[in-house]
Amino acid sequence: MENYLENYRRRNLRGRSFKNQDLSHEDFSYSDIRGTNFTNANLTGANFSYALAGFTKAQKIILSILIFFLSTTSVFATFTAVYIPLKFLIPKPSNPIPIYIGFLIFLLLELINIGILLVTIRQGIKKTLAYLFSGIPLMIFIIPALAAFAMSEKNLSKWFNFLGINQPPSPGIIELSKELKAFRSGNLIEGVTNLLTNADSVNIVVSIIVSLIISVGAILVLITTLSLAVVLAEIKSEKHQKNSVIAWSRIFTIIITGSVVKNIDDRYGRFMFSSEPTKGVVLGIGTYLIAIILSILLISIASYLTRKILAEDENNLTIRRLAVAIGAIGGTSFKNANLTETNF
Repeated sequence: MENYLENYRRRNLRGRSFKNQDLSHEDFSYSDIRGTNFTNANLTGANFSYALAGFTKAQKIILSILIFFLSTTSVFATFTAVYIPLKFLIPKPSNPIPIYIGFLIFLLLELINIGILLVTIRQGIKKTLAYLFSGIPLMIFIIPALAAFAMSEKNLSKWFNFLGINQPPSPGIIELSKELKAFRSGNLIEGVTNLLTNADSVNIVVSIIVSLIISVGAILVLITTLSLAVVLAEIKSEKHQKNSVIAWSRIFTIIITGSVVKNIDDRYGRFMFSSEPTKGVVLGIGTYLIAIILSILLISIASYLTRKILAEDENNLTIRRLAVAIGAIGGTSFKNANLTETNF
C-alpha cells in the first residue's frame, strides 16, 4: 500500500532524520534535504526531482576548515621531508661532516622520499606501508645488536681473549665500540633530542637513522593529508577549491622552506663566512635552491597522486574511501536505503 501520509514537496527538511522509515512513493521534489539522514529508509518510488542535497552552510564551513588544516599539514610535511635531510649539507663548527659525505647522505634520504611517492603512485598506499613496516622488525633487531657491541676497552680485551685472539683490540675497533654506545636507549634518546634541537654533538649514524624515520613519516603525512584535502574539496563540489588546495600548498611550501633555509645562514654564518667566504656563499645559495626545487618536486609528485586518486585509480582507492567516509559525515545520507525506482 502506498504511503501518502505526509507531503514533503518544497519542504525544508535540512538535517532531519528519516532513518528506518517507510517513505515509499513520497514526493521530496524541490525540498531542501541537505544533511538529511535516509539511512535504511524505504524510498521505493520516491521522487527527489530538483531536491537540494549535500551539505548545509555550517557543514561546508566545517569542511572548509578541515580542508585548510589538512592542506596546511601537507605543507609542513613537505618542508620537514626536505629540511631534515638538508641538515647534512650544513657545516657545523663541531663534529663537521665533509661536504661530499653530507651531500651523499642527503641525496640518499631524498631518493628514498621520492621512491616512496612513486611506489605509492604505482602500487598504492597499502603496498607502500607494507614495504615500510617490513623494515621495522629488522631495525628492532639491528639497533639492540649494535648497542650490545658497545663496550669498554677492558671488556673488548676479555672478548678477544675468549675468542682466542691473542692481540689486543686495535684503536679503530676501540673507537668503533665507543661510537656504538650511541645506540643504547639513553644515548639514542639524547641523540634524537640533539638532532631536533640542532645541537652539534650528534652521532652521524643516529642522525641518519632518525632523519630517515622523520622524513619517511613526513612523506606519508604529505600523501595522506594532501590527498584527503583534495578529495574532500571535490566532495564539497567546489572545483576551484580543489585546484586552489594544490596551488596554495605549492606556494606556501616554497615560502616556508625558502624562509627557514635562508635563516639557517644566521646560525652557521660565522663558521661558513669567516673561514671560507666564497665557499660559504656558494653553499648557502646552493642549499637554498636545492631546498626550493625539492619542495616543488615532492609536492608536485604528491599532487599527481591526488589526481590519480580523484580518477579512482584502483591502487589508491583506500585514501579515496577514507575521504568519502569523512565527507559523508553530516551530508545527505542514503546508506542502505531502498532506492528501487527512486526518481532523482
